Amino acid sequence: PTRDFAGTTLLRSCREVKGTIGSMDCVGISSGTAIVERCARKLKELVGSIPGGVADVVMASIERRMDHNDAVGQWWTGREDIDSKEEIDERMTDFFDAMRFDPSDVCVVVTHSLFIREMLGRFVSPAFEAAAPVLARRMREHKLENCGCLGIDVVFDDAGNPAVVDAKLMFGSDFK
Repeated sequence: PTRDFAGTTLLRSCREVKGTIGSMDCVGISSGTAIVERCARKLKELVGSIPGGVADVVMASIERRMDHNDAVGQWWTGREDIDSKEEIDERMTDFFDAMRFDPSDVCVVVTHSLFIREMLGRFVSPAFEAAAPVLARRMREHKLENCGCLGIDVVFDDAGNPAVVDAKLMFGSDFK
């Protein structure tokens, strides 16, 4: 656990990068405040064995600390749509702006492996590429396994451009 957990912010830019029509990896069910309500309801189902009063306190805390942010309306890519290069460019800018301007020193991002591969393919720094060429190549060419964990360090230049300067697979995770 982090010392100063500020909460969870939902970012529509972190959704699956959809390159094929009909892909069903990510299908939105809720948007806006309904996401927070659905999350609390599902968590309550999971923690049903916790005494009611305790579960209610935990759920109230989660609801207070979750911000639906820009995940309103249809925040997902439709079943019959694909993401254009321009849409992906915009999503990457939105994502990295959110990271750059977040007041925390550390952000934990839970996202889709195709988003991770796209991000790493675009923003691995030449210095990291030279220092860890095998890992850099695998990060660009392969998807992170489901539930995989990859720690990355990102620095921003004076113009706000991001660069991944270090990365490490964590907890036995690997690429497919």
